[in-house]
Order: sequence, then C-alpha cells, then structure tokens
Amino acid sequence: AEQGPSGDLVSTVGSTAPSPSDRDDEGAKGLAPSWPVYVAIALSGLAALGAEVVWTRLLSLMLGGTVYTFSIILAVFLAGLGIGSTAGSYLSRSIVRPRLWLGFCQFMLVAAIAWTAYMIRESLPYWPINPSLSRDPWLNFQLDVARCLWAILPAACLWGASFPLALASIPSRGQDPGRLVGGVYAANTVGAIFGALAFSLLVIPLAGTQWAERALIGISAAAAFLMCAPLLSRLRATAVAPRCSLSVSSEDGVRPVRAMQGPDTSFVAGRDHEPTPSPSQEGSFVAGTLSPPGRGAGVGACIGR
Repeated sequence: AEQGPSGDLVSTVGSTAPSPSDRDDEGAKGLAPSWPVYVAIALSGLAALGAEVVWTRLLSLMLGGTVYTFSIILAVFLAGLGIGSTAGSYLSRSIVRPRLWLGFCQFMLVAAIAWTAYMIRESLPYWPINPSLSRDPWLNFQLDVARCLWAILPAACLWGASFPLALASIPSRGQDPGRLVGGVYAANTVGAIFGALAFSLLVIPLAGTQWAERALIGISAAAAFLMCAPLLSRLRATAVAPRCSLSVSSEDGVRPVRAMQGPDTSFVAGRDHEPTPSPSQEGSFVAGTLSPPGRGAGVGACIGR
C-alpha cells in the first residue's frame, strides 16, 4: 500500500502497469491459448497467396500475360512483405498487446484488399498515360512497376507485418525460440499452400475473381475477429470490475473513500465519497485491512457486481 502526494491511498498487488517484457504472459497461465494466433497467421497466409493468384490474373490482362508481368508483381509483393516485416518487428518490441495489434492489422487488410480491387478495376485502366505510344521498354517497365506499387503494396506490407506480430503474440517464456518461430512459420506456410491451390483450382474457376476477392475480405475479417474478440471481451469484463468502498482512519478521523479495481491492480482508492455498498447485494464480499505508513489503518470492503 502506498500513499499518494495528495493524501490518497493507493493499494496495488503486483505491477500496476504491464511492461513489454510481460506482454501476453497470461498465455502461460492458461488465460490466452496460442492456437488462435496459429489459426490467424494461417488465415493470413491463405489470404496472401490467394490474393497474389487473383491479382496476377487481373493485372496480366492489363500489363500482358508474360513472365515479365509476373516478375514485376512478385517483386512488388515480396518488397511489401519485407517492408511490413521490418516495421512489424520494430513495433512488436514496444507494444503491450501484440494480439490486439495483430487483429488490427488483419482488420486493415480488409480495407487494403478492397483498395486493390477498386484500383485494378476503376483507377489503373484509366491513368492518363498510354504505354503503347512509347517504344521505350524502360518507360513501360517504370509505368508497370508504379501501377503495381500503387495497387498491391499496402496489402503486401500488412501481410508482412502480421508475421512478427504473431511471433510476439505467443508466450515465449520457457519455450525454444527455434520451435516457436518454426511453428508460426509452418502455420503461415500451410495456409499459403492451401490459399494458392484453393483459389487457382476452385474459387476462381467456380466463382470468378470478383467473388474470390470477396472471399479474401471475409478471410481477413475472420482472422481479425479471432484475435480481437477475446481481448475485447476481457476489456469489457474489466470495465464492469467490482467497486470497493474503503474507510481510512487517520489523525483527521475516519473518512470513506472510493476504490476501483483495475486490470492489473488490486484496487485504487481516492478521496471521492461514495456510500458503502451493503453486504446483502449480489456478489462476493471481500474485506481487508491496510496500514499506510504514518496515516493509521484502513479497512476496505469490496462487493463484486
């Protein structure tokens, strides 16, 4: 128990704020299992390779169905993966909730896939540049690269950032780093294999590219929901945490204070007056005694709602 500068009583159990070194350590306690991360990164790999198949088919109609076109698309895609992976690795060192960021990244992919679909259909064909008027291959190459960068790069960067965020989302205390990285990489690779085969052999031939892009959006949304739903439910449970009433006896006499239970604290008491809840209310009744240095004893009661 500690006494604040304004005379308020602050009682904590453990650390009052999570640090990056302790992030997602709840997985080791059984509160945050690792399987949703593996499923989410597998869905991310499935969507990434499925999107590459779909967008290569669409862009080849505009740039030409040649190896040269496929090389440009692949180079832009790999560049985006590298940029996103670098940014995600730096980000994962400082964030506290990597699973929430991984879910946010998948949610942003929904918008990025829609962006690419719109650019390929409504923007790139109508650029005020006619490459057929020039016989310079270097000029056509620059134009094709610019088109691919404009359409594909945002989604590729987000897929690249997903991998380091998935690594940071799995509790690694006591685990072999090689086994951890290998498991995440294997899940992502298996998803990518299924995505490439499913979209090239089933989705596009049976439903067409338009429905294939809708399927990509649905897969990314499912991965985002898988990551964010448990955390949002936990935050909601924290928002309705039990209120505690605390009576502190000091030189000035006994005064009631208000205590709120936080996500990482036992309770935090302030000077605000609040009626003491009746033990007859529903919930669990917890009582304790605090002795702040030099201020007398404090007796608290907490009723869970």
